Amino acid sequence: MDMSRGESISTRVSSICKNKEICYDINDKNGIECFQCNSTVEHLTDLEPRLRTCWISDILPKLGPKRVQLIFSFGKTIEVTYIKINFCQNAQPDSMVIKKSVDGKRWVPFQYYSSDCRRNYKVEEGGKVTRDNEVQALCHRILPNEDSISFSPLKFRPSSQQSDESPSLNDWITVSNLQIDLDNPKVGFNHYSISDIKIVGRCKCNGHASRCIQDKNGRLRCDCKHFTAGRDCEKCKTGYHDRPWARGTRDNPNACVACNCNQHSNQCRFNPKLYALSNQESGGYCTNCQHNTIGNRCEVCKEGFYRNPRRKIIHRDACIGTKDKERGVEGVNNSGGSNGGCGGAGGDVDQNTTADNHLFLVCHK
Repeated sequence: MDMSRGESISTRVSSICKNKEICYDINDKNGIECFQCNSTVEHLTDLEPRLRTCWISDILPKLGPKRVQLIFSFGKTIEVTYIKINFCQNAQPDSMVIKKSVDGKRWVPFQYYSSDCRRNYKVEEGGKVTRDNEVQALCHRILPNEDSISFSPLKFRPSSQQSDESPSLNDWITVSNLQIDLDNPKVGFNHYSISDIKIVGRCKCNGHASRCIQDKNGRLRCDCKHFTAGRDCEKCKTGYHDRPWARGTRDNPNACVACNCNQHSNQCRFNPKLYALSNQESGGYCTNCQHNTIGNRCEVCKEGFYRNPRRKIIHRDACIGTKDKERGVEGVNNSGGSNGGCGGAGGDVDQNTTADNHLFLVCHK
């Protein structure tokens, strides 16, 4: 999917040429050519090779910094797989860096390009990629007459074949914003010019969606499956916290699992202590139990109520009060006092509280 175009994509530039005459060397030494520029930001991403529309920076100062920034904001996190930049009128930079961010505030280098990597960026040209440094930016030499550059962030990375199962590589290709810093113009040029930028990627959905859709405000969000929720399917949906959220992979969708609240609540939370005690089978504890029930699974009658033997535990009348008993409905008192007991298990009870002071029970038979 070409992420450089779309209604939810915003593109900003720090410099643009409007109604000015720009002159540059033809083939470096064979004369001067001038033209009237009137470029737009849209020329960066219109992908019109036949029309050859070009974004052109303003004339750069003769002295001082010559950095021009191009910033792409995608509206949500995406996973970038490929970037291609086509230069125009032979006006590629002498040095440039692609940076990435996941919040639009903190930026880290994604890839360097330069005629002299060590001098301009203090990075060795090329560089050997190992599993220890596979999420570090590399620097490639940019050639004087190179009309385009291509960058695949997973290329040459040792774990790229198992990238779905590599948390570090998943983080490496995850961006919400891309920034391209054009740092120095080529000799003989006083501006930068780019005909097209193509950014290929996919919505970051953590393996729980195959597509993105627009919400009512026009923002992109994942069409989440596997009982997950959030713009990136980064959490389990309400009532599905019986085991911890995990990213979906090719081999395992890692779907979220519903808590068993015996139909007395549709709300629950995950507790790692319960999960460990259950040998990683169940870590959800129900909250806001209804119908006079309490317990991790709303399976115990609260104090003053009795188990109705005529109803299954999932029935709304599973727990009855003293008035029901007086009407002839015999119940079993399994409240066990204020701690809610163990549902007639006949074992010892450990009382535990979570960070939000929710009481949960661990029964030992």
